[in-house]
Amino acid sequence: GNSSSGDGCDETCMTEGGYLCSGTPSVCIQEEVEDCEENIEASQGTYQGDTRGCISDYMTVSGGCGNSSTIAGADQTYSLTIPPNKVLRATIEAVSESGFNIPKMWLGLDPTQLTDTCVQQSSEQIYWLNGSMEEETVWLVIDGVSADDQGAYQLQIDYLSPPERPGSSCASPIEINQSGTYEGDTSGAGLPSNLHGGVGGECVRTGGFWGYNAGPDELYHVSLQPGQSLSATSSVIGNWDHVLSIHSDCEMLELSCLVWDDYGNASVSNETAETQDYYLMIGGFHTYSSGEYRLNITIE
Repeated sequence: GNSSSGDGCDETCMTEGGYLCSGTPSVCIQEEVEDCEENIEASQGTYQGDTRGCISDYMTVSGGCGNSSTIAGADQTYSLTIPPNKVLRATIEAVSESGFNIPKMWLGLDPTQLTDTCVQQSSEQIYWLNGSMEEETVWLVIDGVSADDQGAYQLQIDYLSPPERPGSSCASPIEINQSGTYEGDTSGAGLPSNLHGGVGGECVRTGGFWGYNAGPDELYHVSLQPGQSLSATSSVIGNWDHVLSIHSDCEMLELSCLVWDDYGNASVSNETAETQDYYLMIGGFHTYSSGEYRLNITIE
């Protein structure tokens, strides 16, 4: 029945910043919190962090990763340099009695506009493939789901090798050189989540909330001669939601999205005077969306 703020439990019965509370009725202990450490340089390993003392620099990213909601929850950022052709796997969990309810994280590619270059929706575990032949630096943002969701956490960083089978990663796409029908299966992609972070980039910002895919994905590569066009139609076998997208760059796939469609229709044309590469991705709409599909390609 305590309705007074200032003792660790506020008038709405939520834990106040700078306190650890446990038990029923709660016993709250005030803690001294150091200044927030930002842009922490990290590599493979285990890291202990604490967002108390941090401020909310960025909007809490939800849904489409680029479709932002209110500024809520203290943020803490990590700078990660991913080796060429390696998969980042990041896993976060709250430390016992830390005051952190559900620690989440999301990934951004450009520190000057992190929210707009977000390539992973807020989650407790994310994967991202550096499909480049060079090192790439990305920024991991630790963020609570509400304004008072902050505290101590443990972060595990690992760099993994992508699956070697064709189509399983941007580094080894399935080659298409003519019109035809192609059949695939994203449930055999090799890792438990998508490697490319969904369609991301401009496609998310123009497409709104639903402009992403979170499940396993498969990738195709096609080269178009000047004046040629590519039309793609995809359909799933069974009952699972998917997204079809076409990109112009394999190295920063998410930021080079040209067109996406969650009904399975997309097309591009090479209107330049040179041969152009395009990358077509089939991905599960949700983290649990995967299965067999059929892809019809027309090049003319």
